[in-house]
Amino acid sequence: MGSMVEGGGGAGGDGMKRKRKKREEGMMGSADLLLQWLTLAMVESTNEQLGSLAQAVQEVGESLQQISSTDGGEEEEETEAEDLARELVDKGLLELLPSLLQHSCVEVAIGSAEIVGALAVSSSEINAKVVKARAVLKALTELLLWSTSRRDAGECCLAACHAIMDVAITPLGCSAIRQVPGLHQQLIGQCVLLPVSDAVVVAGELLDQVLVVANMVLHDNIELDFDTSEVLLSLQKLWKMTQHLPSVHGRKPMRLAQLERPLRSIDNWCTPENEHQLAKLIVQLAMQQRVVPPCEEVVTSTHLFGGREGIQLDCFLEEHWESSPLVTTMNLGLLEQLLGNGICLDSPAEFLKAVVYGMAGCPPAFADEVDPRIQYEGLESRLGEPPVYDQDVRLVKSEPGGNSPLEVHYFRNKGTTSFISAEDCVSAYRDGYTVVIRGMQFRFPEIAALSDALATQLGQVTVGANLYLTPPHSQGLVTHFDDHCVFVCQLVGHKQWKIYPPQQWLPRLYTFKALSQNTRNDPVAQYVLCEGDVLYIPRGFLHEAHTSCSSEKLELLDSLQNIGAEFSLHLSLGVEVEPAFEWEGLLHIALRLWSHQRQQQQSMYFTGDDKMEDLCEMLLHVAIRNTGNKTMTFRKAWVPLSSTAKQDLATPEDCSHSELMEEAFSCMLKDVREGADYHEAVKEYEGSLSSLNWLNQLSVGGLQLNYHTNELRAGLVEEAFRQMADGFVQEAAFQASIQEQRNLLRTFRKCRRKLTNAMLALHTYH
Repeated sequence: MGSMVEGGGGAGGDGMKRKRKKREEGMMGSADLLLQWLTLAMVESTNEQLGSLAQAVQEVGESLQQISSTDGGEEEEETEAEDLARELVDKGLLELLPSLLQHSCVEVAIGSAEIVGALAVSSSEINAKVVKARAVLKALTELLLWSTSRRDAGECCLAACHAIMDVAITPLGCSAIRQVPGLHQQLIGQCVLLPVSDAVVVAGELLDQVLVVANMVLHDNIELDFDTSEVLLSLQKLWKMTQHLPSVHGRKPMRLAQLERPLRSIDNWCTPENEHQLAKLIVQLAMQQRVVPPCEEVVTSTHLFGGREGIQLDCFLEEHWESSPLVTTMNLGLLEQLLGNGICLDSPAEFLKAVVYGMAGCPPAFADEVDPRIQYEGLESRLGEPPVYDQDVRLVKSEPGGNSPLEVHYFRNKGTTSFISAEDCVSAYRDGYTVVIRGMQFRFPEIAALSDALATQLGQVTVGANLYLTPPHSQGLVTHFDDHCVFVCQLVGHKQWKIYPPQQWLPRLYTFKALSQNTRNDPVAQYVLCEGDVLYIPRGFLHEAHTSCSSEKLELLDSLQNIGAEFSLHLSLGVEVEPAFEWEGLLHIALRLWSHQRQQQQSMYFTGDDKMEDLCEMLLHVAIRNTGNKTMTFRKAWVPLSSTAKQDLATPEDCSHSELMEEAFSCMLKDVREGADYHEAVKEYEGSLSSLNWLNQLSVGGLQLNYHTNELRAGLVEEAFRQMADGFVQEAAFQASIQEQRNLLRTFRKCRRKLTNAMLALHTYH
């Protein structure tokens, strides 16, 4: 049974006695008598005489809920209730309910909502009939409209919420509720009123239920057609209160006097489930709002290259991108903006408290997903959690150990899914650990804008941002290389860096290999970064960094409060080159477009065997992947036609650049023809398909990835494979492939920006 079975209808001790008496008289369970009584009470009711109607509504509700104990078994009780519900519906109860739900008498309206809930949960058959009664659903949702000036309005709203959830207990009911005209706006409007109301009920069950219903109703909604910015701001204020109050997560509170408008009994309201529902609603609304400022209005990535002794972006792309390290400088305005968050930088302890207190966990999202709703579904179960160790924060330092330093984590015996507090970070920093705060683009709008601008300039989907706070005379990470390019922006203090030759050129994402210390040669570069400096490290280059100070100064630094001048704070911007936006990705796109067009033209090479064509195309994709594993050019990032990412070729320089790109594309096609090994593709087939899932996001559709290797060994497949490879190399379309890749980039970026908006909405109170 639904929620109303447990708590509705005013069925106290007197109600039990009345119910048993009616049963003894043979009246209880009689749909005819109940409807006659209800209809007569409606006709005779006046503003002065409403008791009979309220009692009749209550009797119908109690009869449906069947909450008293009887001589019959539980199964018999449920069958009797279902039969009664069916009779009442068949004999016209649904036609009476809209008027009852809209009645001015609070008791009648609440009781009628309970009747709707009881009917909806009695059986899927009755639920379907309730769903078809659109007038009932509309009247039910109108109970959500209330104001604090109306007597018992909160109870009406609460009853409506319960009934809506009861109707939504089936997929059909859930879908119908979501389609009720105006329901989204009514629920969202309630979310503005509730956090600032003084009604006692608001601080308790009503707020819980409105959040639950709103999340349910909005769950599959892609776009809202009304402005929700005021609601989002109201909910963010409430979220700010919950994040600075005591909770079961062990987070330390701030003084209640510091809060703008503390909600009555909010400390009792702050349970993990309520915080979770609040975070879910904030995220759903924020995914439809612009929280990230337009990058041109805040910062642009050219600030990373155009400061004092800077370098032009075009020059950087030509001479250093993915090939050699470089030190340049930030524009001073950018440095001020990144540090202008009102956070104390004089004391590392105060800095950590300001950043980590109230920080929400940012669960990882799907990298190859373009549907925001699917992204949301992957996140929703963990929204509102505190920061998680290794996901949001890492505490690490290097210690001597044998032939090479060892990387030690502060929580040596603690699981990587454990929550972490600001106190943990301060203690670890005091013990010489570097504090790494991950996902800064999800926590500060200025950093989000910088990351977005840099991704735009470099033709990639997104740029991650991590913050590193390193104590004096310390090293955090041991010598290592990254599978992404890094821009190190020194914000406070200084840090010494050593860059070594790459152990692996242009490593792909998520393909880490064990680091062999024996292969480390002399550094190719050494730098001391000062405030405002930017160090670019291409992916694959080994590197290490540490702070240092004299022994005399160390003697003076005998307390955490004295540590200031020698610590280092830097922001690391990581540019992940995703598979779709490598040069190899362009080849996969070209193959998918070419294959789709050929199939549309009824295949030039095969005789209508779609399965054979699919198998050969998948094998050719795997062969291209294998060639890319051996050929560094394939793994290079695809860069826009110009640094301004123009969509059309408008200048001679752009045209010349396009010609060079097309020539490079032709050379790689030749590499495919020469390196496409059928037997190697069959061998690597199953292990390579997961890396090609992103092809499903193309406008022409993806691959049919449901064949097994035993289907690939037919005698004709190898010959068909070679014919397909030859045809593709001769006919692949460069310009069409570029346009498809651009469209895919825009689609990915749109989805990723929604995700950033969602996470920022839980952090913009800093």
